[in-house]
Amino acid sequence: RDEWGEKEVEFSFWSLADLELVDTVSMKNDVAVLSVVSLAHAVAELVSAGPKQVPGMDYRDWVIVCQYFTCAASVSLAWIAAGLVTRHFVVDAYAVFDPFPKRLFSAGLVWALAAPLTQVFKVAGGIPITSESALIDSVTTLVVIGIWRYLEPSLYRP
Repeated sequence: RDEWGEKEVEFSFWSLADLELVDTVSMKNDVAVLSVVSLAHAVAELVSAGPKQVPGMDYRDWVIVCQYFTCAASVSLAWIAAGLVTRHFVVDAYAVFDPFPKRLFSAGLVWALAAPLTQVFKVAGGIPITSESALIDSVTTLVVIGIWRYLEPSLYRP
């Protein structure tokens, strides 16, 4: 048992039989939250450009939206991959009603792998990144997932 008195999940490599052990609800919830944040960045960038001479979406706006969809896909794929490698998404590996520090620590492990992997996926997707944008993206992801872990229990009935 771990320090919180919970059963520890033994680490091993995945097999096809383990796919039934994946907690898809937690995976979908995390990915949804992280994707919304990525798309909020797109809206913020479009709004910060100020008013246009001609209303509507032009080519530049569509490029920005497509780039941020790629960013959302990158963070989602990286989060899922890191969560599977760390076995974060194994049923009963963590529960919504576990103590907050335990849930935050588990998410932090996933983040430690997902943050650099996200940047690799972005580069592979043709998204130009700088060290500043990578840092902002990584910190934003950590803060948002931390807030999500804090709020998550209040969305479920015990």
